[in-house]
Amino acid sequence: MAVTSGYLGSEKAHTEHHEEEHDPRESLMYDPLPRGVMNDMVMESMQTTSWKFWVVLGILAFLVATCFFYAWG
Repeated sequence: MAVTSGYLGSEKAHTEHHEEEHDPRESLMYDPLPRGVMNDMVMESMQTTSWKFWVVLGILAFLVATCFFYAWG
């Protein structure tokens, strides 16, 4: 059993705070799109590559090849 104290605040204000209904629109995880649409969007982005990916891949491949031939020679 908890001891209530007037020092930390009134018990009435604490009870009123919990009686408010939760609005799901205030949640960070709320999304207006259905789950299936979100899954399709994620899968589409995972199955396609952009030109930026190929540029980064080319730079990294060039860097690895340069370091490999420098260490070998």
